[in-house]
Amino acid sequence: MFYTALCNANNKTSKSVRELDKTMAVITISRQLGSAGDYIANLVSSMLSYRLVTKESMVRELTRRNVMDAETAREIGEGKPGIFDRFMKNKSKSIYAIRDLIHEAANEDDSVILGRGANLELKEHPSLLRVRVIANLEVRIR
Repeated sequence: MFYTALCNANNKTSKSVRELDKTMAVITISRQLGSAGDYIANLVSSMLSYRLVTKESMVRELTRRNVMDAETAREIGEGKPGIFDRFMKNKSKSIYAIRDLIHEAANEDDSVILGRGANLELKEHPSLLRVRVIANLEVRIR
């Protein structure tokens, strides 16, 4: 079922999944809360043998590179930014570090990037498929 949606979303309904896989390089998945977007991202990356880039993998990479501690990295992008956030040097540094990780993953190809605004950050990427996962309210409140 998801492959059909993937093919339809890419306007390549006549191509098989294997053919689609050869043409794709980066898939970004954004999702509604409770819509199983995380599960779908895991499934897609596994089925296509693509690298999955999640918030947690970004946190691990940022701490490995000593850009920031794990707690600070987890807080980036959570909630609405306040008026003073744009003036906070550490917050700006963190946001740029996440942007860099998103672009690195896209440049390495064969990646599924879950959330973090990657669908907007990579909007000009030549081989990008942007997927938005939504669900009915009844599904999301279970």
